[in-house]
Amino acid sequence: MKRRLFLGLCSLLLLTLSGCGGDKIKGDLRMLSFHVETSPSMPPGMREEAAMPDSGQVVRFNPKSLLTSNDTVGVELREVPSTKELVFRFVFTQKGAQELYQESSISVGRLMVTKINGRPFSAARITGPIDNGEWWTPVPKNITKEQALELQQKTQETLSKVQESLKKQRDRTKPLGSRD
Repeated sequence: MKRRLFLGLCSLLLLTLSGCGGDKIKGDLRMLSFHVETSPSMPPGMREEAAMPDSGQVVRFNPKSLLTSNDTVGVELREVPSTKELVFRFVFTQKGAQELYQESSISVGRLMVTKINGRPFSAARITGPIDNGEWWTPVPKNITKEQALELQQKTQETLSKVQESLKKQRDRTKPLGSRD
């Protein structure tokens, strides 16, 4: 009986400690995520479906994100000169860039859905292996340039905070005397 109580308390303590300092990052993980389109034959429990804001096209995608705010270091708003279309350019960490390259190599022709604050924002087709660690996705046409700029700035602020928090976590877990 005492052993069960002890194990229960230890489990509770571990669960409590694992949540310490991580709530902010967990919340930020929902802020930005990237998901790859799945096969239409994928069972409903293994996929998520959403209509894209611009086109209304329903896209079926993996609910498990390929990349998140933790993997993203920057976002820029750009305008395509020839079409005047607004796009976001996301830049990933080295680890994120590697994951993007691996997935894009096997997912050519599929869409990648960008979700912001848990909602589908846009989707763009993977046209080949992405080896530069960047993802470009269109800004929905119902969003003005000013709104897109404000969203870009808020997203970049959050990404900077996430990366800063991750760096502090890495620094706390480094063995004494280790170097970067």
